[in-house]
Amino acid sequence: MRLRRKVWVNGGLGILIIGIATAAYLGGRTVQQSQEQARLNAAFSWSVDSQLTKNNGCLGTNVSPEIIISKTPEGTSSLALLMENKKGEVNWLMWDIPSMSRITEGVKPEGTTARSWKGNFRYDGPCLEGNANGEYILTVYAFKTSSLKLSSGSSKEDFFKLVKREHPAQTSKNLTYSP
Repeated sequence: MRLRRKVWVNGGLGILIIGIATAAYLGGRTVQQSQEQARLNAAFSWSVDSQLTKNNGCLGTNVSPEIIISKTPEGTSSLALLMENKKGEVNWLMWDIPSMSRITEGVKPEGTTARSWKGNFRYDGPCLEGNANGEYILTVYAFKTSSLKLSSGSSKEDFFKLVKREHPAQTSKNLTYSP
């Protein structure tokens, strides 16, 4: 009888430890919420040319790349996008973009733009000297609300606090730039 009790206590403690570790790994979300997030992310499809052109950078005309959105999760009311380099410097951060099928190259979509790495409230493309190559990450987010209630003066950190709270569908693509 004692052995059984000891096994149960140890087993119960093991389950408790696994539960705490799982909750920490999921960022405080339940397994069901994480499965829902994975389902939303899978229902999201968009494309962008993975090779940024000279025109997408400061050595060209500094125009934003074209993004074609072919599918968003059901209930999507607005989009957000973030393009940053591997150091985390923001080239483009926008939110409250109406759910649409295409963001045309060089045309600012409707929505709120945050400050770029150059201090401007617009797309500021890569600016590499010589024959340097740059790697960038473009992430598109799908929100169920039409307004995130963030001002244009909000930072990337403010945006990420909201992302952590709202858990939007999101997917990223790696981009390269070589002038």
